Amino acid sequence: MDDHQLKEKYLKRLEEILKNLEERWDYDEYYAHIDADTVLCDLLEELGFKEVVELYNKIPKWYS
Repeated sequence: MDDHQLKEKYLKRLEEILKNLEERWDYDEYYAHIDADTVLCDLLEELGFKEVVELYNKIPKWYS
């Protein structure tokens, strides 16, 4: 997968999160933030930064 395809893949996932925020009554910023974190971590892993993501995932999160 080239850089353009990779970028489009992850932009599409983030756009879907925004769409869910607009269209679903049961989906709010709390869930969107968690989902966006997942997208970014998946991207980092795909770029070869698995160890960074593993360490990041060990840090407690607080979403308000």
